[in-house]
Amino acid sequence: MNILFVIDCLNLGGAQTFLLRLVRALAPNHNIIIYVLYPNERDKQLEQSFLNGLNVKIVSVFTYTKISNWLVGKVGNALYRLGYKTFRKDITDRLIVNRLKFIILSEKINVINSHLFASDWMVFQIIKNTNIRWFVSMHGCYETFLHGGYYEKFKLDYIDHDFIEKSECVFKRANGIILASDKNKKINSYLSQETVNNVKQKKIYYGFQPNHFVKKERSEYNIPGDRLIFGMVARGIKEKGWKFLLNSFMGLINEGFSNIHLILVCDRTPYIDGLKEEYTHDNILFTGPSYSPLEWVHLMDVTILPTYFSGESLPNSVIEYLYANKPVIACNTGDISTMVSDQDEKAGFLIPLTESNRPDQEALTSAMRAYILDPNLKIKHGEIAKAAFQKFDMNYCVESYLNFFQDK
Repeated sequence: MNILFVIDCLNLGGAQTFLLRLVRALAPNHNIIIYVLYPNERDKQLEQSFLNGLNVKIVSVFTYTKISNWLVGKVGNALYRLGYKTFRKDITDRLIVNRLKFIILSEKINVINSHLFASDWMVFQIIKNTNIRWFVSMHGCYETFLHGGYYEKFKLDYIDHDFIEKSECVFKRANGIILASDKNKKINSYLSQETVNNVKQKKIYYGFQPNHFVKKERSEYNIPGDRLIFGMVARGIKEKGWKFLLNSFMGLINEGFSNIHLILVCDRTPYIDGLKEEYTHDNILFTGPSYSPLEWVHLMDVTILPTYFSGESLPNSVIEYLYANKPVIACNTGDISTMVSDQDEKAGFLIPLTESNRPDQEALTSAMRAYILDPNLKIKHGEIAKAAFQKFDMNYCVESYLNFFQDK
């Protein structure tokens, strides 16, 4: 099968990481092309860490260089003063559309699978009057854009009606919608009943198969064997809850629990740099970005994700925690409760979100304290984590995707 995957960007992030894992699993038996809408948002090292040695094409229109950036900026500024305010976006979109059309025709694409809304909307505009099969994979951005967008733009009391109109178009044309979480169904309430009834929707959990990694050792960081290590892996944005974790950790240190450490695995951002300057305790380690976070997760005793990110659905970090058989402390958002469950048991603690949509600070501290006071709890929850991970089997995920693509 000739499959075209379309995504906004390929950098460190949950949707991007899952897509690369899915492509790696499909590549031996299918002709795979990944189209990245925005070429300057590609992390080549990330791509190589997943796809090195595989026959997978990753294409974009072009990459902005300093010279092209300067030239487009100069022309754009001149046209802006003449009243043409969207020159750069318009020329980029035109190039993207033309290149995508060419790929679809020249590669004899059988199926398109788009990830993230900008990609969905771009694909819709290109194939809306064709019969090519197209499937949308949801990752949480629809329920975010519904309320204005990410971060400071997100307002629960605001509804973006233009976005709803575009979503209606996407759902009417798509052959199927793949959900990562029940939370992704929220947009259905804002679409016409006819549209919702006529499009197939199926929840398929991400599959997980680890990259090659080498476990970190405590001795490399002068951490004695009797210390309890808490840890977190996520993007370096405040909505992942970094400051809440740091505050709980420092609170426990101030209570007299000196035999604990905290390892934070994240990309370098101005926000994270600010936290590094604010929290300088010797028992806190900021690692910087990692293309194989499991090398760090295996070093941790208890893993944490106090996220209040509006688009949170099925966080990859939690899947990695479970794969490593680690207890999980995480906020009760998206599908996290189901993720960490095996039958009626939880592989850790779920932290409620307050009325202001922030992690309950005391609940987070209390959950961390529980592992300090009861060493057996780590063992018990680790065993449940091992069983809970089974729902993320990559073979089942690939089979489910292919069957959905083929109406099986």
